[in-house]
Amino acid sequence: MPRPIALLDVDHTLLTDNLTSAGSILEHNTSLTEALKAKGILDVYLLTDMKFSREGVQERVELIQYLRGQGFAVHGVITPCDIHWTTIPTEESLIYMDAGMQNFPGRSREESLLTRTRQYIESRSTELPGMQGLLSYEPASSRAGAAFEEAKAFYLRTPSRPAEAQESKESVSLARFNSPEHIYKHSDVTKSWCDALSGHCGYSHSKGLLLDLFLSHKPEWVSSVLVADDREEVIAAVSEFKPVSSLRPYLIPALSALKVTPDFATKRFMTPQKEYEIILEEHLKKDPIVQYRKSIEVQIKKLCSWSLFLRNSNQKIMALNALLMILQTVSSLELRHAFVNWRANNDAILSEHRNVFKPKNRPRLKTGTQSFADDLIAGLPMPMQE
Repeated sequence: MPRPIALLDVDHTLLTDNLTSAGSILEHNTSLTEALKAKGILDVYLLTDMKFSREGVQERVELIQYLRGQGFAVHGVITPCDIHWTTIPTEESLIYMDAGMQNFPGRSREESLLTRTRQYIESRSTELPGMQGLLSYEPASSRAGAAFEEAKAFYLRTPSRPAEAQESKESVSLARFNSPEHIYKHSDVTKSWCDALSGHCGYSHSKGLLLDLFLSHKPEWVSSVLVADDREEVIAAVSEFKPVSSLRPYLIPALSALKVTPDFATKRFMTPQKEYEIILEEHLKKDPIVQYRKSIEVQIKKLCSWSLFLRNSNQKIMALNALLMILQTVSSLELRHAFVNWRANNDAILSEHRNVFKPKNRPRLKTGTQSFADDLIAGLPMPMQE
């Protein structure tokens, strides 16, 4: 069933450290999550700017459990590490870090720093063959959420206490990483180069590039994308989004950005649920699937109106309910073809006039339901040729 999805930042968007008399405790942004539920946006990814420490991974695992307990379907955790997670060999990230390359290019726009770092890597092409060409972007070689999945699996099978290490030695040896320090260093390197690549591609934040990656592998059922974040540069990257991959325009769904503004003095979320709902409603107005569903339901309601002077509309209502089912079962790209077939198969029913004082069939005059169906189809995007 085509439906919207939300890509949600974690720190200062879904979670914040609330300062209390008892100390610092994590507070959930319940106003935001309740607003999402109220508007029927239940499919989410976490879109989080992080490296893979045990504590950071565990915090997100617990957040996923919390969200699922609230009724959300959490499909994964997208991080900057995804872009180069598998293209940079894990052993090379250790060589790079252990050589003292601490001054990563990151988000810096300083070309001299980026140039020096690239020159260092190119000068060691024998030792670092997998790190050549890190400013090239191939979405086909990356998968959104893959890095966090591996980090989570690693920490789940790697003990936090040395006394347990011997018992789990066999399972740890199956991983690509030999220690928590190793996986953290690899995440440091991959995140840093995603930040550099994002700036090289013209994005104000790495999440612009991560949005491009997500859209390159977007599930067919996604009808629109909402990104919620507390950082202005992320909001700008989404609001001004332009793909850098070979994404065709018709494959890019409706996009919106929602700015979360916590109270940094108290580190609490103060925005009321209703305010978020207004923003979400504006986003849903851009979602074609949501609007098609609403317009069909309105047409059904019109046909349910009864009068002595109008013929029974049960067959038309059944046909429109069948159209709602089509809307729930086909992908956005198949929608126009499915609607055209539905229109042709139900034309005899849709063409029947309701006025009891006039003939039921008047071929030269469209019924209101025929006009509604034709207008609906006219608003659907034309299928594109590859």
